Amino acid sequence: MDSREGFWRKPANTVLFVISVLALGISLAALFRSDPVSMVSAQQSALTPNQKQALISMQDGFAAIAEAVEPSVVRIEAITRATESTAKADRGESSPEGTLVIPNPFDLFRQNPTIPQIPTPQGASTGSGLLVKVDGKTTYILTNNHVVDNANVIRVYLAGQDRNSVVGKLVGRDDKSDLAVISIRTPAGVTASTLPKLGDSSKIRVGQWAIAIGNPLGVGETLTVGVISATRRELNRVEGIRDYRDMIQTDASINPGNSGGPLVNIHGEVIGINTAIASSTRGSIGLGFAIPINAARAIMNEIIEHGAVVRGYLGVQTSNQNRVLDEDLKKFYGVQHGALVEMVNPDTPAAKAGIRPEDVIMFWNNQKIEDFDGLEAAVTGTPPGRQIPVKLMRNGKQVTVTVTTAKRPSESDLLASGGSGAVEPEEDNKESVLGGMGMTVSPLRPADAKALNIDENIKGVLVTKVDFGGPADMAGLTRGTLILRVGRTETPTVKEFREATKDLKPGDSVILQINRPVSANQRSNAITKLTLE
Repeated sequence: MDSREGFWRKPANTVLFVISVLALGISLAALFRSDPVSMVSAQQSALTPNQKQALISMQDGFAAIAEAVEPSVVRIEAITRATESTAKADRGESSPEGTLVIPNPFDLFRQNPTIPQIPTPQGASTGSGLLVKVDGKTTYILTNNHVVDNANVIRVYLAGQDRNSVVGKLVGRDDKSDLAVISIRTPAGVTASTLPKLGDSSKIRVGQWAIAIGNPLGVGETLTVGVISATRRELNRVEGIRDYRDMIQTDASINPGNSGGPLVNIHGEVIGINTAIASSTRGSIGLGFAIPINAARAIMNEIIEHGAVVRGYLGVQTSNQNRVLDEDLKKFYGVQHGALVEMVNPDTPAAKAGIRPEDVIMFWNNQKIEDFDGLEAAVTGTPPGRQIPVKLMRNGKQVTVTVTTAKRPSESDLLASGGSGAVEPEEDNKESVLGGMGMTVSPLRPADAKALNIDENIKGVLVTKVDFGGPADMAGLTRGTLILRVGRTETPTVKEFREATKDLKPGDSVILQINRPVSANQRSNAITKLTLE
């Protein structure tokens, strides 16, 4: 037996040790109260010269980044005279020419504050921008589209110019990527060599330093420091219309007014454009998101060259969980790769070519499609008016159709489009509690369909209750969801739904076709997988 172990076996020794530790703690506390400066000095003296030098070098590095990048970061004010005039008229006031408008179009986030949101300050339509290119007497500024959207006048405040502004000209904007380019007359002293370098966002790694620079709340140039928290983040229905893909997440503080400002690495290279936050307070809680600079640079160059970004358009949709097919869905549809079509928008190239819901697109113009992201990239990279062969899997058979691409509509126009499927008529039956699925379903009655904005041609069983954390909840089902089909069996009634699921056992997975609400006035079809408990 170890002698130290024997020490602890004696109660008297244990009590003695506890008393000693307490006495030491009391002594240290008294010493710190009597002379806290000495205590701090003692702690400071514990740092070795090398450690001190490392901290000083890091501090100098951040200061050098601020000195190099901040002069190229501008504050932008977007002025919409019509909106201001209307607001003042409603209050019985007059509005002088050029008064700054203060729109706040993001009230919807107050109802669900955890939804990612565009960090627009309440009380001002302002944001940030970055000087990115000098072309003789013209300098171009990259910012977010939501910063300048609907602006009649754009005022640009250069670094250090809190009161004096120059008028910016909108070169072009792209609502899909949420980027815009502004031009101004080249300021004195600004040359291509004074602008920060645009880095390579494909090389960033989680854990690397990230520095956000901008004008939060209009207070002036501000630098915050954090790390790259994650990459390839997806944000959906931000501001109700925008879906962001492949975003950089950072805990560097981003607040209202930072939109359009740069996210910078430790080398002072711009790796992203700060765009959105997720917050319960409308301010920074360490969840900020930036558009990768590689994507932003390509969009920026096209806007500068052509004034806009023109993309091809197909007209199909899928749900977020099915953008990449899991092995069960691949087996179900008999494919090894591809993009699952869950909805086809009417009067679109896809509809005209005969593409149907649950087709799996495997090749676009002989290019292999791995997932829905790959399909989007292939389609948007195809100019409008091109005839493209599309190979797909339909009901276990390969089919080839020809699509004539169109020009992609704006994101707000796309939001208004939708689609639905149809199944056989329903017969009335009773509610059914499905414990293994964690939900309750009932017949879809006319009153329910009207209240839930469900098209009269859509038939299925209505989900009326979902157990929190249960299989249905994990599969994304909510109250008001309509289950149209189990596997390949249509389920217009509860009786047929029970028949389709009676042989399922705990641990089994089943593919469901559902119709669910996506906004107050819109529903869409989707495919989801539910695994029984």
